Amino acid sequence: MFLFVVSSYLLWILGLGFHAGAALRLWQTREYRAYHVFFLYSIFIIIRSTINVSLRFFDQWEYWFYFYWFTEPVVVALSLWVIYASWLHLFADYEGIRALGRRILITSAVILSVVAIIAASMQSLGKLPSIYAPLAKMETAVRMIQSGLIITLFLLATVLGLPWRRKHFGILFGFGMYASLYMLANALILRFGSAFFLYKDMFTVFAWVACQFLWCCYVFQPAEAESFAALPSSIPLEKWNRALQELL
Repeated sequence: MFLFVVSSYLLWILGLGFHAGAALRLWQTREYRAYHVFFLYSIFIIIRSTINVSLRFFDQWEYWFYFYWFTEPVVVALSLWVIYASWLHLFADYEGIRALGRRILITSAVILSVVAIIAASMQSLGKLPSIYAPLAKMETAVRMIQSGLIITLFLLATVLGLPWRRKHFGILFGFGMYASLYMLANALILRFGSAFFLYKDMFTVFAWVACQFLWCCYVFQPAEAESFAALPSSIPLEKWNRALQELL
């Protein structure tokens, strides 16, 4: 049990280090201007995670609980903003595609919200404390929306032939991976009850570290690699863009 707890803290710190490294890299290369929403999200997450880990380390569980859930809506809002901003940035030079993407995003968000709320409300509560059960359902619904939006974006990007080596794709893929794994962990909590809490902690911390490592890899890739990745798809994108501008 002691080894489990220590490992969990060390992994959270490792993930925090990866995230801080990615943010520092964006600052050093001045790329934070192009990725300003993600940079803002990173700063907030670094501060929040540091406080969260500190409260848990000193056994301040009540303060941790309230701090976590009061700041969670901010995290959700920022993550959705990052998803939206990343999409607009990917097709900044293609007005027709960007207009189509904006419509698809809004439509998908509405549909996914309805589906997520219905799916979350139908889940059994298991043996959960009354205060936690509705929060877990709400978080499951939010993660479902995030995952669905990112899958929609990747499908559209695949159809349009856009390579996935660009930094914005790495950011989106990290969000999608973490949201999907967190949603799975919450579903298991709702199914099996509080007996799964300990396993959820380790499950989510591995997802967190993987997400931060992925972001670090994308942020630290050379700028020329990202530029080269965009070249092969430029002609098909121009055709798509002209066709969509005529339709929309």
